Amino acid sequence: MLVSSHRRPRAAFLMCAVACLGVLTSSPEARAEEIIQYFPVTVRGEPPAKRESGWRINWRILPTAKDKIAQHGYGRAAVWELQGIDFMKGYRPDGSEDWVRILNRMALAEMYVPYNQYKQEFFDITNYDFHMTRPNPSFFPKAGIVSARIHADGVVASEIVDDHVRWIDNNHINQRGEVEDKVLRGQVLVLWATFFSENYRYVLRYGFADDGTITVRVGGTAENFFQLYDKKGVSHDYATHLHMGGWRMEFNLGNPRTNTVEMIERDHDQNGRPFTNRRPFNNGREGGEIWDPAKFSVLRITSGQTKNRAEPPRLIAYTLKPVRSGSVRTKQDFTKADFWVSRLQPDDPARVQRGLELRFIDVAKNVLPKPEPLQGKPVVIWHQAGLNHIVRNEDYGVSGRKEEGAAINSWTGFDLVPSNLWHRTPFLDRSEAMQRRADDHPHHTR
Repeated sequence: MLVSSHRRPRAAFLMCAVACLGVLTSSPEARAEEIIQYFPVTVRGEPPAKRESGWRINWRILPTAKDKIAQHGYGRAAVWELQGIDFMKGYRPDGSEDWVRILNRMALAEMYVPYNQYKQEFFDITNYDFHMTRPNPSFFPKAGIVSARIHADGVVASEIVDDHVRWIDNNHINQRGEVEDKVLRGQVLVLWATFFSENYRYVLRYGFADDGTITVRVGGTAENFFQLYDKKGVSHDYATHLHMGGWRMEFNLGNPRTNTVEMIERDHDQNGRPFTNRRPFNNGREGGEIWDPAKFSVLRITSGQTKNRAEPPRLIAYTLKPVRSGSVRTKQDFTKADFWVSRLQPDDPARVQRGLELRFIDVAKNVLPKPEPLQGKPVVIWHQAGLNHIVRNEDYGVSGRKEEGAAINSWTGFDLVPSNLWHRTPFLDRSEAMQRRADDHPHHTR
């Protein structure tokens, strides 16, 4: 039996099973879905709380290709594209809800998997017609969750869960008039879906917290591609591999044309004293930048128009903070940088003719030959985050066969953290408590 070129090479009987499964679980046609979620959320039986923040999120599942490339433009695979992300950051002075568009679009644009020694690498979104799998009730826990549901597209699941300690108030006055710590716990809306990649299943997870933070994760699980031992019973390193997720984002923050992009790093002056170094991304032009763990490198997108209600008002921003153990570096040009920024609407006629730039594997060759200025232009943020899967005996079961083992889920990703989004720390008004404590303990200082 010949292996179809659109699949990873595997045993014939497995290919037949996968083909049959694909008929049953292939991605549905693209349809718009929306969720609106306010916080805090109370459990069943308790009265609803006043809305303090909220999210409005739209998305589509873009279907797989029928030929060489899907109409959606990312590649051949199905893509879960978030197409509008709005956040309610409290209320305006007139009492109306204060909404701001955070992102116009965001998607996992590539899953790149290079293997050691065997010289094999896979581009799961660009080169394969993989689909999204359909969840079922067993995907949810029986306890420890506020609420959960599967959405009408039959692909995306949503959960509202406790997000552990959001803040500890060390100035809280209890009913006895004593100062004691008080814990405020957070909540998060989690949207997640599962991407079929033959032997792997990738869990795509987005967390939308009550304080405006967005967590972006991808996890790889199911079973390994290569066996642990060869026919002679010798273990090789070729089964070790990287998983690199590549995301594409279009920030709004009120007006994309006014946004600025900068790198923020912890640096040192000539005397060794630390300082925060803020500089324009790549000198204000398209290109790539390296994540430096010694400098705690982050990328910040700041609005040039939308301000908070502080005195004086300040421009809102979001900071892309990597959450990773290393960086993917291979022969592929797109792995030469961890952050990439490109123009949404380039001036180069050749790029314009090719259409909207959506493929992560093309970003380097699009921007490096003739990088264009970023100021005053809508931009696209690209970020790659990877993990190194060093295979273990536990991945292969007692026999050392991948069919009897389990590749436990491993996560990589990043956080999008708001800056100056609020005029004060959300949900927390310490002024009254602070005044009482100042009256009762006038000399209490650290």
